[in-house]
Amino acid sequence: MVAVMAEVQPWERRLYIPTYAVKEAAAYAGVHSQTVAYWQHGRKVTVRPGRRTLEPAIPGRRKGEQLSWLELVEVAVVATFRRMGMPLKVLRETHEYATQELKSEYPFAEYKFKTMGWTLILSLQDVLPKAAKDVLVVTNRYGQTGWAELLENRFLEFEYSVGKAMVWHLGGDEAPNVALDPRINFGAPTVEGVPVWAIAGRIAAGWDDDEIAEEFGIDVRFVTEATNFADRFQLIAA
Repeated sequence: MVAVMAEVQPWERRLYIPTYAVKEAAAYAGVHSQTVAYWQHGRKVTVRPGRRTLEPAIPGRRKGEQLSWLELVEVAVVATFRRMGMPLKVLRETHEYATQELKSEYPFAEYKFKTMGWTLILSLQDVLPKAAKDVLVVTNRYGQTGWAELLENRFLEFEYSVGKAMVWHLGGDEAPNVALDPRINFGAPTVEGVPVWAIAGRIAAGWDDDEIAEEFGIDVRFVTEATNFADRFQLIAA
């Protein structure tokens, strides 16, 4: 019997294609670009009597390379972990453990990590300090266990399909309809399918909002959202 190979869709390949510059990924995640590089490559530190390398928290990239969609999602999740006080050593152990348990190279981008990742956290008894657990995982008054609010809010920014984070709404209240989706415009930010950079370019050229809305066949409010998003993340108009 001949095995039937599942057809790989073009958008599936885009999940792994280097697309986002480190500086761009850092801006979306709300951290410094050097921080992202450190997370991915580690760094040299001076320790008497010599120098040693601090291991990366989310390894796998060579310096100077762009990030894929799945790596971008992982950077966003790692940024939230760090804001909540998770040490890098613990973060690295968590990523390694989740990689094994979820059988995924990018476990933080998996829907299973959003829904059940806290069980992995609780199972890392020998690695994760109790203080960090208390920050990341909470139990409500009904005895239900889940992510703490800051981390849950990060996961709520993502739409999941095919078991992975596939759309990222990171514009907040000022740009709720702007999204990154690797299946649309190669993962660049869009609003109603229109690239944000295209709208920003026309703004820079002196067009008013009504003209831009008519040009692209969208509501004026989406032009405003695109402008807010471009300003917030300092996107270069094309």
